[in-house]
Amino acid sequence: MTHLELDDPFGRGQWRPLERFLIVQGCGKRRVIDNGRKTGHNEHTLMSETISTTSVDLIASAARMTSQALFGTEPLPAECPGWLQLRIGTDDLPDAYRGLPVCEDHLRFSMVAVHVSGLGWRFTILWGLACGLESAVVAFNRFPQLGVAIMRRCLLGFAAAYFDDELSVEFITHIDVTKCGLQLAFSLVGASPQPSKSFPPACNRHYPGTSVHTGDAFSAGFACFQPKSPTMWKVQRRLREARFCKSLDRDTAGKLRGDINWLWSMCAGFVGKLAGPLLTEKQTSSDPSLTPLQVWNLQLLEEII
Repeated sequence: MTHLELDDPFGRGQWRPLERFLIVQGCGKRRVIDNGRKTGHNEHTLMSETISTTSVDLIASAARMTSQALFGTEPLPAECPGWLQLRIGTDDLPDAYRGLPVCEDHLRFSMVAVHVSGLGWRFTILWGLACGLESAVVAFNRFPQLGVAIMRRCLLGFAAAYFDDELSVEFITHIDVTKCGLQLAFSLVGASPQPSKSFPPACNRHYPGTSVHTGDAFSAGFACFQPKSPTMWKVQRRLREARFCKSLDRDTAGKLRGDINWLWSMCAGFVGKLAGPLLTEKQTSSDPSLTPLQVWNLQLLEEII
């Protein structure tokens, strides 16, 4: 649609465009991103709630709680029951933000601007949430939290949500109680998980930045969390570049925060949060320059890695 065609239903000045761009992921999938920062939308967002999600170390907590419930605080029995085995699986919700419709009264603020070669800018209504909006992340996250709550209370499974990625923790060998319940709960609320992105429960799983092994959880009493080498190399490269240039822009700070949260909150405890305040500050600042103290902070983090 043209600019004038949008003025007709919504009125002049009563709608606001949101820029969209396309990225191609390593697997070849094309993903559209809505730039709520550049077009000023995020500056007009005031949120009274925050994101509630989980971390991969929930798996170890689940194992400990189950072990204490079954065996008390005593050491594990010499022979673990044959039916008991800790396995983890994941499911992915379909289309995530696109699956949640926008309130009709808000459609005039859900206009995506697309540049068409030879024609210039054209506009279209975005019927689902725009994932480039800060408020959309919080709004969307309510949905998987609701599905997980239903699953836990009504179907008695041990599930958790990391945005649109749902975690199933299984304790019974060869029987996927949680995964079946999770898929049922989300199917009944209209968001059946995608079969192509469903990983069956197993003792070994790989997540962004971290690999997890749970095969020894009840026989030896531990779960193993390891940082993935490519993630370590990527983080080290970004830290070196920032120190060399004495500059850390907002996008790089955000990527570093994400990688380091996955990489070190599981593997280095509180020391992994060393640069958290600095990365948070740079992620929200328009000034990318680093002070000598901030450069030292990043150097120390690199040494830890």
